[in-house]
Amino acid sequence: MNLFKRKSQSTIGDTTQFVNWLSNLLGRVGVNKYINPDDANDLFKAYHGTVYTCINKRSMAVAGTKWKLFTTKQSSSRAKAVTSKHKDYLFSLPSLTKVTKSATDIIEITEHPILDTFWQMNDTQNEYQLKQGTIAYQDIEGDAFWYVPRGDALKQPLGKIYFLKPQYMNPIMETDKTKSGDIKEYLYKEGQTEIVYKKEEIVWFSYFNPGGGIKGHSPTRAACESISLDKSMVDFLFDSLANRLRQEMMLTSEGQLQENTIKIIQAEMDAYRKQKKDKIPILPGNLKMVPLSGSIKDLPFVTNRKLERELICNVFGVPISKFTSESSNRAVQEASDYEFKQDTVFPLCEQMQQQINQGFIPMFGDDSLFISFDDPVPNNRELDLKERTEYVKNGIRTIDEVRGDMNDEPIGIDYPMINGVPIGQQAADQAGKALVDAVKKELGK
Repeated sequence: MNLFKRKSQSTIGDTTQFVNWLSNLLGRVGVNKYINPDDANDLFKAYHGTVYTCINKRSMAVAGTKWKLFTTKQSSSRAKAVTSKHKDYLFSLPSLTKVTKSATDIIEITEHPILDTFWQMNDTQNEYQLKQGTIAYQDIEGDAFWYVPRGDALKQPLGKIYFLKPQYMNPIMETDKTKSGDIKEYLYKEGQTEIVYKKEEIVWFSYFNPGGGIKGHSPTRAACESISLDKSMVDFLFDSLANRLRQEMMLTSEGQLQENTIKIIQAEMDAYRKQKKDKIPILPGNLKMVPLSGSIKDLPFVTNRKLERELICNVFGVPISKFTSESSNRAVQEASDYEFKQDTVFPLCEQMQQQINQGFIPMFGDDSLFISFDDPVPNNRELDLKERTEYVKNGIRTIDEVRGDMNDEPIGIDYPMINGVPIGQQAADQAGKALVDAVKKELGK
């Protein structure tokens, strides 16, 4: 299979259309120490520290949420029933409305080439890395691209998925006015390498860009200001440690110094700053030291770094309580975990599964199939259990009905009970039977 194809003659669309005041400002004060939000390579350099931790927590939470393959067609030997509760969940998801709106039933598919492809996406990466990488690429650069080989005839996928570096991918738009806004193909350009991919071979995941650009707008780009400030503080601390926390200073003289004397003093001061062992310089008596800045101990590094870390966490939707042990009692941790799963992980799963169902599943030629994540919010599962228990306890539903919802075998308790005591006609029948048994027992004596 030849992955390298002819160079495209199309014009690359504007992939940024994004003007950031910070990049212009930092360009004047020294861009080498700052993260340029318009430079994709700079964004990948920011993938460490707090940014890495936030992206890792988001991507691992999505990767740890199981996804399943479903169909709206009749059951087969490679399928199993879906509980009523799970069906209600699937019907409630906005990302699945188009697939499920006309469905009369939903069946889970347990064996299929789609599941095989996910399980081992290529020779070096698996399903967990497929989920994790898709979120990580979007969080850094704003986009993630799956290359799905389909052969020359663009038939059913060949069972492989490969990540393409998003910073080198450029969607090429149609030039025909009747197809305005449509993608014609994709151009991958890295250095001297240029590869053209057909749009039917690419699944493109992208965050919304309010600047109107074609490419997505990532959380890392949105947090560039705080990332740059935090990096500057770290760089300053490293510089201070290299100087062994000595203050910057200058020397003043009451009289005129000869040029040779100045060179000797400068050499001694330089040695004092750089040598591993202190060597106190001996200076002429008419020299005085004048500090150029305050003591490093007076600078509010701890407070400022906490502030920038919190701002970065806010951009990524990761509770700050996941970074600190302060006030980390169980109630706080449970509340923050619910907030993280509900407000961050759930929308990420929704966005990913909708794009899979729109861009990847149709490659297999069956419009009844769709992928869905399990509910990532743990409190929702606990609520389901509590709800079932209360229904049985208060006689609203029978034990066998609840077991049926969970796809468990019935145990013969198909009548309602209140606190374990049968009610209704079957309860009367059981009471009568108990009376007959008691009479027989007494007569037997």
